[in-house]
Amino acid sequence: MYKQSIYLILTMVGLCFGAWQFTQADSKNMGTVSDPSKPNMVLYDVTAMHMDKDGRLDSRIHSPKVLHFKSTDQAELSKPHLVVYEKGVKPWHILALHGRITKAADKIELWDNVWVKQKHGAHNHRLSLKTDKLTVLPKKEYAETHSLVTMEQPGSTVTSEGMRFFLKQGKVEFLSKAEAHFTSDKIKSVKKRLKI
Repeated sequence: MYKQSIYLILTMVGLCFGAWQFTQADSKNMGTVSDPSKPNMVLYDVTAMHMDKDGRLDSRIHSPKVLHFKSTDQAELSKPHLVVYEKGVKPWHILALHGRITKAADKIELWDNVWVKQKHGAHNHRLSLKTDKLTVLPKKEYAETHSLVTMEQPGSTVTSEGMRFFLKQGKVEFLSKAEAHFTSDKIKSVKKRLKI
């Protein structure tokens, strides 16, 4: 799921770089950007979709504005919204106000109001995760943050200072000062399962 999402992001960045290469072919008629803090390419209303081997929508990403910076070889995304589809469960929505990806695609950074959400479905509970920063290392199938994380699902809320997320294993480690809070219905369910 996350691996495919990362490939979708990489595809979108590849399209950005491809468009940049295309514009460079006709550089005689174009001005050059000498200020490294200025983007050399701007794309608006960008959507990239990835289909599975059967032609079904697997994932998509949208950004209203993508800036490419030649000096750092990075692309910055405004309001990136990634949707990951899985058979039998509701799609995952990953949103942030800002994102950045390197050309080598070894690191994807999301920041400012980062949300990971999944609505309730027949085979999954509603879940949301919120943090201020999230770093994804696609080649290692790993994501982490050292910022405050809040994970909510029906009947429980977990907060922690930092989190490690091992994408391939689907394993989450809360790093520090983790606290869980349960509603009374959730406590009754846990007591019933434990026969307390």
